[in-house]
Amino acid sequence: MSLPIFALRTCLRCQSVYPRVTSASTSTVTRSIPSSNRYLNTEVDTSSQSDKKINTWFLNQPSRPLPLASSSKRVESSSQISPSSEDTQSIPSIPISTPSILLPLHNFLTSTTSEASDVLHRHTVQVYDTTSLSQYLDERGQGDLVKGEEGSGGWYDWVITVQVKGRGRGVVSRGDGVLRRWLLKNPLHPSIQASPHEYPKTPRIPPDSDWSIVPLNLGPDAEFRACVNLLSEEGASRWKLDELWKKAQ
Repeated sequence: MSLPIFALRTCLRCQSVYPRVTSASTSTVTRSIPSSNRYLNTEVDTSSQSDKKINTWFLNQPSRPLPLASSSKRVESSSQISPSSEDTQSIPSIPISTPSILLPLHNFLTSTTSEASDVLHRHTVQVYDTTSLSQYLDERGQGDLVKGEEGSGGWYDWVITVQVKGRGRGVVSRGDGVLRRWLLKNPLHPSIQASPHEYPKTPRIPPDSDWSIVPLNLGPDAEFRACVNLLSEEGASRWKLDELWKKAQ
């Protein structure tokens, strides 16, 4: 038995390729194989050029060009390396009379490199002197006032408001935890001992909260009270604290 060379032909009806065994004839030359393979022969096709033409439709198909990146994808890649819109938004100015003890906290809330930038919108940080607001509310018979030897006043003399990033459950709690941990590790007054723990424990805030108040520890001899109000987007729209304090300024 011999091993013939297969020729390829194309079926015109089904466009499928099937092998055809060339018959031994005078147009073929047979070359013998060593005795160890005496049952195998190879045949070289020497037929006419017309018979040797093989339809290679499967090889002549034009190659498909590689898809080019769309313009939208190129825009996305360029936007990834460009600064975010929030980084270019200006930070609201603070009152000239803002106590110096609050400045490190304000820097933390508005910095682009601090941990606060991951959970808070730095361009929403507002600082208010609420002394005039207390008088405004007292005249209208509104607000929660504290009775003291020097008269009545608001719970806090200085208030900072800031909006947290994200929407839904837990966004205020997350921002509250970041702020409280920073305050515990970076006390505002030198008489307050910093927490030695990397992640100090903080109060639990209900996940559905849209507003959280963080009182500031200003030391034993502080002459005023201050706090930070953290609000979600929904909370800022609901409570409108900024509008309230702006009315008194």
